[in-house]
Order: sequence, then structure tokens, then C-alpha cells
Amino acid sequence: MSIYIGKLEFEGCFNGLDQIENDPGLYAVLTREGDDYQIVEMGECVGVHDYLVERLGGELSSALEGLSFELAVYYTDDLPTLNRRQLLDEIMSEFVDVEEAAIVPGGNVLAFSR
Repeated sequence: MSIYIGKLEFEGCFNGLDQIENDPGLYAVLTREGDDYQIVEMGECVGVHDYLVERLGGELSSALEGLSFELAVYYTDDLPTLNRRQLLDEIMSEFVDVEEAAIVPGGNVLAFSR
């Protein structure tokens, strides 16, 4: 199963971490209501599984308290960090005018329909 976020096809949506690899990539933490999704957090990292374990057990857990959430991943294999950040910036710019609003990981909620 997959979901498009921006122009990229992410793997998911997953209900847990079992199917997520610890490879470099982009990730999205989503809430869902019918066919509508909200991005609670989106980012990039060198080990998606381990990073999400840390985020979901830490600061992000309070933001998701009482909510059902899903995870989506776009693996980037050996793409350098700079290129992953550029992909992330391109996606984020589709949802928000980056010049008008600072994008802070964990601080934005973006909405889109599947």
C-alpha cells in the first residue's frame, strides 16, 4: 500500500513500527478522518525506524495522546542528507508558503486528502 504526499509515493500507511526499516528516508506521522489526512510531523533522518521509536516515545507522544495515527515512509537509500532535506522542503512548500511560515519539526499540522 502507498500514499502520495506531494509528488512522492510513500510506503504505508502503517499502524506501527514493525514494517518500517531502519534506512535513510523521509517519514510522515499522520492522523486520519475518513479519506482526509493531517500531517502531524514530517521529517528526514538516516534511520527512520530508530528515529520514530525515539520520537513516538518522547515529545511526539503527548501530541498524539488519545489519537489514532499512521506512519508513511519514503526511503532514500544512500541519498545524502542535503538531498533528503531538499525533497522534504519541496513537499513542505506544496502545503505552506515557506517564506511566510517557519516550518518547525513537530510544530505543524498540514491537511490533505487521499
